[in-house]
Amino acid sequence: MRLHRFSARSRRAGHTLLELTFSISIYSVILLATLTMLERDTHLSKSVLSTAHVEQMAQELIYRLKGELANAHGSNPAAIVTEEFDDNDTTQLRVDSTLGFPSSGTLILARGTAAEERLTYSELEDTEEYFVGLERGLQCTTATDHADGVDLIWAGLAEPIGRQDNPQPDQYDGLTMGVLGPVYFRGDGSGFAYRKPIDPTGGNDLLQGDQLIWGSVVSGTANEDGWSCLEYLPRYEFSEVTSGRDINNDGDLLDLYDIGVISRRRWVTGNADWDIEHVSMGPAAVLQERCNYGGDMDGDGFDDPLFLWDKDTRQLQIRLFVIGGIATNNPIVRQVESTIFLRNEVEL
Repeated sequence: MRLHRFSARSRRAGHTLLELTFSISIYSVILLATLTMLERDTHLSKSVLSTAHVEQMAQELIYRLKGELANAHGSNPAAIVTEEFDDNDTTQLRVDSTLGFPSSGTLILARGTAAEERLTYSELEDTEEYFVGLERGLQCTTATDHADGVDLIWAGLAEPIGRQDNPQPDQYDGLTMGVLGPVYFRGDGSGFAYRKPIDPTGGNDLLQGDQLIWGSVVSGTANEDGWSCLEYLPRYEFSEVTSGRDINNDGDLLDLYDIGVISRRRWVTGNADWDIEHVSMGPAAVLQERCNYGGDMDGDGFDDPLFLWDKDTRQLQIRLFVIGGIATNNPIVRQVESTIFLRNEVEL
């Protein structure tokens, strides 16, 4: 009897161990499947959240820009060189007028020609005749000699050219899709200069007779010589090769981009003693192709300047490409655009 009972207990113990092993195997399969689903769902959730975040970020930036430019009067910073400019001169560049140009920035000389050059200046001389503190041959151009009478524009400017019917290649820098159709323009459209209605006395009376008083509030003081601009400032580098993504849909992974911020600057022209204000309008998430600012960003055959200003129609077209998901190496690009009607009745 004892042997019989011992034998029965042994058979029951073996059966329990087999069941336990089988149960653990089933549980492991279920757990693995569950973890796989959770990982997939988490990845999908992060992707959705990242996309939503990028879209919200882009819309908020457009909203801030529209608020900043309410009732603004646009400007087209352009000038003419008034004395010969040697290729090794980094001291100063003399022009007919620097009025409307930002307190520092990038210039394009002899645009559309073999002598085209981009250079930066660090400040404006108080007589409004000189750009000073120069750095030559930037953004894939070469420093060269320039003769008296050469045209010059602020690189931030993008404006429609006068002739829209089959213009010559040297007359324009790009072709974009405007509100009513294709538009040939000059400049790269990485910025916008403007003034707003002010009361120099610090009150709320914006009129002098029946005319608005134009200027800017700089360091808390409304000044008729005050100016403002929005400008694109690069912060980081982004490579298609590194990400493995063809951002502009041109069929290769060779393009290099700047990721930057839209900054608002305010200054007083003709007075270098005033402080210059810089305020970021949003995060560093705006995408531009290096050495091709304002170029085709989405592969549709049309260029994409950030700002396109048409003073004749009073329309400022804003087009932004905002990128997110860099930290996870899953770049997401979203395009947002808007058209604002500005107050350009008063000529400079």
